[in-house]
Amino acid sequence: MARRAKPKDADGSPVVNLTEAKEAVREAVTTIISLRSDRKEINAAIGEQRARCKNLGVPPAALDLAIRMKESDPEDRKKHDEGYLIARDALGLRLQLDMFEGGEGKAPAAALSKARQHLAGSPDALQ
Repeated sequence: MARRAKPKDADGSPVVNLTEAKEAVREAVTTIISLRSDRKEINAAIGEQRARCKNLGVPPAALDLAIRMKESDPEDRKKHDEGYLIARDALGLRLQLDMFEGGEGKAPAAALSKARQHLAGSPDALQ
């Protein structure tokens, strides 16, 4: 016959007081139910934001990438941007830089200048 594992505390020590374990279960159930409810509300709010962006023409994959880039370390983001420019250039897939000119969401001139220098073949443009 298999032996039953003895209940343990969060620190791994055996539970000697089942009253404490029962109270922990009651608290955990209440907390988890509350957190699940909060998660539903948060997921709905996230869905609304995603739908808004999609309705404005931003593909979901582009929004996901923007979120990952915003959450990433600045040095990692820089490496990604440089690698992306190099990869696009290697495949002959030039960036459509003119889409940022003359509009409300105008890209910084320095960033456009560095990208143009790189795409024109200047090896130190992305340094």
